[in-house]
Amino acid sequence: QAFVTSSTLHFLIACVVLGLIVFAVFTVIYWCCYASFRKLIRRGWRLIRTKEEMEQAAQEIAARTRGGVLVKGGHLADCADDLLYADGQAHWLHEARIDNPNTHGTGCTLSSSIACNLAQGVSLLGSVRRAKRYLTACIAYGLDLGHGSGPLQHKVEWAE
Repeated sequence: QAFVTSSTLHFLIACVVLGLIVFAVFTVIYWCCYASFRKLIRRGWRLIRTKEEMEQAAQEIAARTRGGVLVKGGHLADCADDLLYADGQAHWLHEARIDNPNTHGTGCTLSSSIACNLAQGVSLLGSVRRAKRYLTACIAYGLDLGHGSGPLQHKVEWAE
């Protein structure tokens, strides 16, 4: 004979209800994200996977904003080249890919470094070049803290 006590039954019902709630929440999140992604695609947004697509996207954004555009190339498979498109010219900043999963904060580090260089009177192209070299040194240091994509080491030696 199998006996089920009322407390066991309540526990099982609570687990089923909790499971259904979690499933419903994740389903809503998934469909909201999917719907947002579909809207971006319909509006002309697209994924950028190649250097040619980086140039095309930079030109389109520059035409709309009339400003300089920096497209990070950390997503490229074979290198980490970035593209600065300013004043109708494409400037490639070539860099080898560094095998380091700890790249959390690269965008913030890069943009704040560019801003600091600009504040010191360095040209836009010079600022981006210096910031790229600094960021590369931060990644190359290889700081390994915690789990997952960890932070960068910001106190590094680097060549200007």
